[in-house]
Amino acid sequence: GAINLEKDKRFEFVYNQINMSLNFEKHDCLDFSEKNIKKVDTSYLGKIFAKVASASFGYNVNYKTILKIIDSKNIDLYLYKIVDNFLCCGIIFYDSLNNAGLHMIGTVPDERGKGIGKQMTQKLINEAKSKNKSYCVLHASKMGKPIYLKLGFKEYGDIKTYRIL
Repeated sequence: GAINLEKDKRFEFVYNQINMSLNFEKHDCLDFSEKNIKKVDTSYLGKIFAKVASASFGYNVNYKTILKIIDSKNIDLYLYKIVDNFLCCGIIFYDSLNNAGLHMIGTVPDERGKGIGKQMTQKLINEAKSKNKSYCVLHASKMGKPIYLKLGFKEYGDIKTYRIL
């Protein structure tokens, strides 16, 4: 029979993510200032992206992995910068079914709650829509879910992650 991970002592619950989708046919581009958001297109910015992502998510994001995807035609990476401080990151992945997946939208802890992550999400949505994609999808954390709902995303179930003990 099926294993019940919630009751099985061999597994420990780690976190939950919410599947979310935005239908571009029912969505208008969002108007906001993009002056602080820059596309990652150099190895220097790739290293900064890895640093910002590591700080935002609380685990190591290897810069060598980021450097391997900078030149991909299916992936765009972005950083949010004020003066000389990089505060937020985000990735768009374009799949073969004409959809866009948003990934690693994160803001460094000291800068959260200021709308920076929302601006990054708006930038990623606008980029995907400008490329005539059908849907925009993501897996939201509990912290990100309210932002995505306000931007028009709909919820479609969840993913629970467990650790084997």
